[in-house]
Amino acid sequence: MTEIITGAAIALTYGCVAAFSVLGTVRAPIYGAALLLALQPFALYCQIGDTTLTLAKVALIGVLAGLLYRSRVRVPFSRTAGWLVAAQLAVIATTAVSIWQAQFVSAAIRETLKACEYLLLFVAVYSCYRADPREPLMRWVLSAVTALVCITALLQEVAGAPSQLLINGHLIPRIAGALEGPNQLAGFLGIMIPVLLALCIARSDRWCAASLGLATATLLMTFSRAGVVTTAIAVALVFLLSRDGSRRLGTLAVAIGAGAGLAGAGAWAAATGSLELLRLWHLESTSDTGGVGTRSRLWRAALLLWQRHPIWGIGAGNFEYQVRFAGLPRVRTHANSLFLQALVEQGVLGLVSTLFLVWQSILGFARTSLGAPLSLGAMAASLGLALHQIVDLLIFYPKVGGTWWILLALGCAAAREFLRPVENRSPA
Repeated sequence: MTEIITGAAIALTYGCVAAFSVLGTVRAPIYGAALLLALQPFALYCQIGDTTLTLAKVALIGVLAGLLYRSRVRVPFSRTAGWLVAAQLAVIATTAVSIWQAQFVSAAIRETLKACEYLLLFVAVYSCYRADPREPLMRWVLSAVTALVCITALLQEVAGAPSQLLINGHLIPRIAGALEGPNQLAGFLGIMIPVLLALCIARSDRWCAASLGLATATLLMTFSRAGVVTTAIAVALVFLLSRDGSRRLGTLAVAIGAGAGLAGAGAWAAATGSLELLRLWHLESTSDTGGVGTRSRLWRAALLLWQRHPIWGIGAGNFEYQVRFAGLPRVRTHANSLFLQALVEQGVLGLVSTLFLVWQSILGFARTSLGAPLSLGAMAASLGLALHQIVDLLIFYPKVGGTWWILLALGCAAAREFLRPVENRSPA
């Protein structure tokens, strides 16, 4: 009986999301973009055969249907958006080609469909914002979603976290919240914080600043060293490229964020009676790494498997199934690096397409006017994410990868690109 009631509740939730996404997009396209951003971190997984259904997928289908009904799906003609679409098409192509080489075909098909989903998500959000560009609404949604994700994570300090660290004899929880793990949460916050900071610099907003501070505190409590360092680099880029007249507001926003983060870290240090927090590079996990492995072992295994199929790779999504053949029989996970994952699963061509996508997601915005805060934030977030993914694979998880593509779409749609002046020529 309980299972029937739970199934009915889930079905009702999915039905409401589908209806709201279609009707909201028909009424105002920006509502579709806002709904996609709001639902991305909260999946409500539902297994149907070999396919996992989520609220974000249902919303995406509904938003696309609403845009098609209003005839507002736009091919992204802007130069930055066009290059991003071309780069993702290259990723899709190399992922699809790897299917024929894959020992586990269903995993390769899954990764191909995921890459297609990211592209459709980009086109949908880009079309919504171009048709109805309301930055204040997206500012509010960005702040609210970030705050809600942070609250769900911080509650785990009391309710229990998915993993722990041993520091100076004390067990310290590593929070994850609605995300799959602490590193994934750090990746999510690492792309949201630069965007929130750019929005705070552009215009004073107490809610945006409060969300920024909460996100900074939560990021530090993930104890993700790569996440903290790469987010700091992204924040520095926002400061570097911001307009001089607005730096005071940016400084205030960062002060709020840093103050909240230091307050959280100080509270932890007081609770444990130790100042060993400063020894972040010597953290020791208490969880069994038998099924996860260490980065050094995973990277060696990835290179070993790649040497067997250097051009086409072993097949998208197949590393976690074949890593046992590289001397790690108990391990089943990804390669803990975006670039090594692309190399081992899709070969040299896959690595080239991935590097091309990363290049366009960062330097592609150099062709735009970075006076638009969403564009500046997307560029900085992409830089931080690219650096973070040297040691962590993050866009493998749709809650992070989907959010990143939404921010890219908003950045492209809000950008004002530099266009060459057309020479007026009089007829001969």
